[in-house]
Amino acid sequence: MLKTCPSCSYIGNDTEHTCPFCKADLATARPRRAMKFGLPIVALALLVSASLTSCSVSPDGPATFGATHGSLGSTNMADYYYSKLPGIVYTYSNVQNIYNSNGTVTTITGAPDYVRTLGFDGFAPDGDSMYRIEVTYRVKPAYAGRGDMPLYYVPATNKTPGGYTADNGSSIPGSISMLKRPRPVSTDTILAGIVGRIRTLADDFGSTSGTWQCDTLWLTCRNDNVYLWERELSSPSVLTKVRCVFSKDFVNNPTSNSQQSNIMWLYDPTPDKNIDGLAVPWGTNTQWLVDNADMTVNVPAGAMAHSARINVQTPGIQIKDGAGNSMATTEFKTFTFGVGLTQLTSTWNVTSDGVNFTKQDYTHSLVSVTH
Repeated sequence: MLKTCPSCSYIGNDTEHTCPFCKADLATARPRRAMKFGLPIVALALLVSASLTSCSVSPDGPATFGATHGSLGSTNMADYYYSKLPGIVYTYSNVQNIYNSNGTVTTITGAPDYVRTLGFDGFAPDGDSMYRIEVTYRVKPAYAGRGDMPLYYVPATNKTPGGYTADNGSSIPGSISMLKRPRPVSTDTILAGIVGRIRTLADDFGSTSGTWQCDTLWLTCRNDNVYLWERELSSPSVLTKVRCVFSKDFVNNPTSNSQQSNIMWLYDPTPDKNIDGLAVPWGTNTQWLVDNADMTVNVPAGAMAHSARINVQTPGIQIKDGAGNSMATTEFKTFTFGVGLTQLTSTWNVTSDGVNFTKQDYTHSLVSVTH
C-alpha cells in the first residue's frame, strides 16, 4: 500500500517510516491505492499520477477512483500538471503553418522542446513544498539571454482583423507596441496569449542551427492550486511567484455548467487583483477560461483522454483592453489528467501594410514522456 506524506506529498510504501525529503512521519500519511495497468508497462506512483513508458503515456490516465464529472481519477487539479517525481522528461514538437494568399499552406517544423522534472526542491516562502523543472528550447542567437523584446501589432477595426507587423516594427500606420515587453523564452515561462508569435519569431523554424538555452522553474502544487515560481533576471537570488496556472476546481465545480466552461481565473494578476498572494507589477490580468473540462486530445504521444482545454485571453490581444485594442487571435492550452501539458495551439494574423493579413498558426504537442 502506498502512502502520501502529509507534509510534502512524497509517495512512499509500507516499508518506509520517514519521508526522505521533509522527515515527516509516514505513519500519519494517507493510504494511496496502487495503480494497475492492463498493458506491460512500468507503473509509477506519481502524485500527478502519470503512467509512463519509454516512449509513450497511457491515454486513459491512471486507474484511480473516478470523480463526478467525466469519471476522472482525481478531484485535485494539480494532477493535471507536470509530475512531481524527478527524472521525467517530456518531449514536445513545434509546428508552424502559414496560410498563403494563393490557397496553399506552408508548414515549417521547429526544434523540439524538453521539460525535465527534478523533483522536490525545498519549501516556498509561503511554506508549500516546491518542485523544480527545467525547460530546454532553441532560439536564434540574437534572442539568446532572454532579454525583453518589443512586439508590434495593428489592432482590429470594423474592417480588418488586426495582426502582428511582419517585420515586428512600428512602420505600419496605426501599429502599437505591447506595453508588457515579452521575453523570447519557452512556452512555460512566456507571457500568455502570444506564445505562437513569440516562438516563431525567436526560433528559426526549418533551420538546424540556433542557440539552446534552459529555463529553471519551480512549482507549488497542492489540491486545486498550481503556481509557477522563478528567479527573475532583475533579482536572480529571489524566488518570485509569477504565474497562477490553476486556482479553481475546473472539473467538479458545482457552480459551473455541464462542461465547466464558465470557470475562470487570472493567470498573471496585477496588484489590484491579488490572488493568494500572487500580484505582479507587470501583470496583464490574462484570464484562463475553461473551454472544455473533459475531452480527448490527439497528439503524437497518443489520444489523451480526460484532458482540459483552457482558452487564454489577454487584454489587448485576444480581448479588448481599456483602449479598445485587440486582434483576431486565439490561444488554447490543453492539460491531461495524470500527464501534464499535452498541447498548445495559437492562431494569429501578420500584415505588411495594415490592409492585407496572412493567417498563421502554431502547435506545440506532446511527443513522448520518458523516465
